[in-house]
Amino acid sequence: MQSKTFFARVVLALVATLAMAACSNVEQARSPVIGRLSWFALLEGRDIREACVPGAPARYRLVYNGDYEDQTRVYDLVRTPDGASLRTVVSTANATLFSYGGGYKNPWRPERESTATIDLDTYRTLARTLEADGFGTPTRTDISFPSWDYYWIVTACADGKFHINGWRAAGSTPPALAFPALLLAHDKTEIPFAVPPENAYAAYRDRVQARGGDRSFEVRLAPNGLAGISNLY
Repeated sequence: MQSKTFFARVVLALVATLAMAACSNVEQARSPVIGRLSWFALLEGRDIREACVPGAPARYRLVYNGDYEDQTRVYDLVRTPDGASLRTVVSTANATLFSYGGGYKNPWRPERESTATIDLDTYRTLARTLEADGFGTPTRTDISFPSWDYYWIVTACADGKFHINGWRAAGSTPPALAFPALLLAHDKTEIPFAVPPENAYAAYRDRVQARGGDRSFEVRLAPNGLAGISNLY
């Protein structure tokens, strides 16, 4: 038990070191190994938070976790004088933090990405829709976000203030979110959106039994980012 705890601490230290070593979390997703190790920094919008000062252009990062081992989608939205630029990065490799399934030439790189220019009215509609969906409410610190689940975590810097919030998109009563449809309308990757199954936990449980081991992890939110990471192994 002590060796397992020690190893987990070493892993987290390595994650933190590598995540802080690069200047752009989105660019880190392109490099082998660092792309997956920097996932937590990207998820909590660390680079957005550190650059969030009065006068900085508004920026949003909307991350969809469609079972981490199957699909992740990252949308970076940056305000411009005429509207906003949207960058979409989708990864679908059968990968965990430190291993991956066969049949993939390079599971660490995004499978596909796209860019789009959004006009001012569309940008404002998206920002208002996010607020209507509850983004501006106090950060959800009362729930966990397991890697095998389906959820959205959004970070933003607007008017010089940083905020983070999240929604679990699966379960018996998932929230009726309106902003994902607006994003997907400008998503040019042509990779189908990973729709939550009827029972995400059952699918996860069956996978663990088939493997004979659990490779999942979970995160919790704090007002300034992630409160903690657990269940790495």
